[in-house]
Order: sequence, then structure tokens, then C-alpha cells
Amino acid sequence: MLSLSALPLALALAIPSSSQPPVDRQTVTTFNANVKPILQQSCVGCHRQGNAKGGLDLSTYESTMKGGVTPKHVVAGKPDESVMLRRIKGLDNKPRMPKGQAPLSAAKENIIRKWIQDGAKKG
Repeated sequence: MLSLSALPLALALAIPSSSQPPVDRQTVTTFNANVKPILQQSCVGCHRQGNAKGGLDLSTYESTMKGGVTPKHVVAGKPDESVMLRRIKGLDNKPRMPKGQAPLSAAKENIIRKWIQDGAKKG
């Protein structure tokens, strides 16, 4: 039985905190369907062909998987080893990405994490 003191937490967990739908753990997350829209909105301003800061072009699946000057940009199946996710989180004493913008929402970060965990498929 749920105590009254636990009710606010239960409700907070049941109601999504952003306009993004929650990540469905049963469905495979793909680049084209799930990740590309996030990158287009938040990343390709600085990381695209012709303006690829750090040698990183995030405008296509192929260029995203190729990475930039930093190795292991996306390590399929291993989000914690993927530089992409580490930069989004601001780890390794590096600036949090996207630089100069608000951090990605937890929902968007989780979509990218799940995509990498699911094998970083193109879709």
C-alpha cells in the first residue's frame, strides 16, 4: 500500500516532466527517428559539414559515427564509453555540450543514451 507521504513522489514519477514522450524501453531507438531531430535542434549549428568544430559533423548518421578528432565518439552498446554522451554531460573536465546553450533535457539525454545502448542503429 502506498503511504500518503510517498504519493507526491509517485505522481511526479508518473507524469512526464517535459514535452518529450518518455523513452519506450521495448522499442529500439534509432538515429533517424529519435536522435537526428535532437542533434538538428541543438548541435549542428556548430557541428556540421563546413563548420565542424573539433572535426565533428553531426548532420548525418555516417558523419556522427565517424566522429571527429576525439576517438570513441559513439561506442555502440556502450554509452558510458561514448564521448558524445560524456560531452553532453560535461564530464572529463570538458565543457558541457551544447556549448553556449541550455543543457539537453534529461529526456533528450536519455534518448541519446538509449540509442547508443541499443547499438547506435541508423534506422
